[in-house]
Amino acid sequence: MNGSIRDFFVCKDNIIYTGLDFTQGKGVDILISDPYRLPVEDASTDVVVTSSCLEHSELFWLSFSEMLRILKPGGLIYMNVPSNGYIHRYPVDCWRFYPDSGKALETWGRRCGYGVTLLESFTSAQFSHLQEDRWSDYIAVFAKGDIYVNNIQRMSFCSDKTLKNIYTNIHGNQDTDFTPEDFKIQEKYKNQVADIQKRLDLVVQSYENKLAQKDTEIEQLKSLLTP
Repeated sequence: MNGSIRDFFVCKDNIIYTGLDFTQGKGVDILISDPYRLPVEDASTDVVVTSSCLEHSELFWLSFSEMLRILKPGGLIYMNVPSNGYIHRYPVDCWRFYPDSGKALETWGRRCGYGVTLLESFTSAQFSHLQEDRWSDYIAVFAKGDIYVNNIQRMSFCSDKTLKNIYTNIHGNQDTDFTPEDFKIQEKYKNQVADIQKRLDLVVQSYENKLAQKDTEIEQLKSLLTP
């Protein structure tokens, strides 16, 4: 948003970067009013990058169709969207993306008449416990046409140890994880709380036993002091 990813591209040679957004910013070249009809010519773009955007698009599948329309044959789409995390309206926050989302968009694109292929997708780990880092981003790379279908190299640079639900066009799904990270964190804390409660119960029981012992000793002393 606000053209905030421009700095990742402008330092590269032979790259012409055009930023589109609803809101003016340092990386925005064209302000748009309709995300479902981009002011860009058909088949004129080599790469489309959308990051932290489609969750704010009420009809994101139409936005995806527009990306395919402006993409050249053999061009690529890089999509970064959250798979969980807090609600963050800009001005709305409508969607989260699960491991099958990329294949669904591939199906939608083909239904719209575009030869599109999902090359790779995965879900990243949360960066930290901070609110702004708890998205577990879903990353997907698409190609327009079949130029990469039988000749695809891994496009992600992260270690697979930090990634979940990896999909590649050649190998398909790898080790699907059906539990979103938010649920795993909740389960982790739930188990930690249960462990703390168990230890606390033992401490309380120990003190209750000691108090009972003291009460017994007091009663015994009382009986000795009774004339």
